[in-house]
Amino acid sequence: MSRRHYLRPIPSFGFNYSRYDPAKADVIEAIAGQPGLGFAYLELITRSDSSPPAHVLLPVSGQPNGFDSQDWHHPPFNGTQLWETFEAIIGKRPDFAGLSMDQPRIMGIVNVTPDSFSDGG
Repeated sequence: MSRRHYLRPIPSFGFNYSRYDPAKADVIEAIAGQPGLGFAYLELITRSDSSPPAHVLLPVSGQPNGFDSQDWHHPPFNGTQLWETFEAIIGKRPDFAGLSMDQPRIMGIVNVTPDSFSDGG
């Protein structure tokens, strides 16, 4: 039986008179190195071939059951992989194709293949 584990940050938002306030949002870590978007909780998703996905909500730190206080280096977990995933979530994104990833980018895809158009039938 194969098990795979995934981490998903749960974004925290705190606004004080249209200004972001990390203290109000209880933010522990920034997403992608962005100071305006952070998270205090992670969703641990476990998928296996024989059962539906299991979801567990974990605080990032500061509590006995927080992500940073767990020993993830025992089966069924791969602690190295989980910590690398966590570091990738909080790490600053490298430039891509000469574009800085320090702000949102918009991209569009136009599908013009013949089967993408409806003839009404």
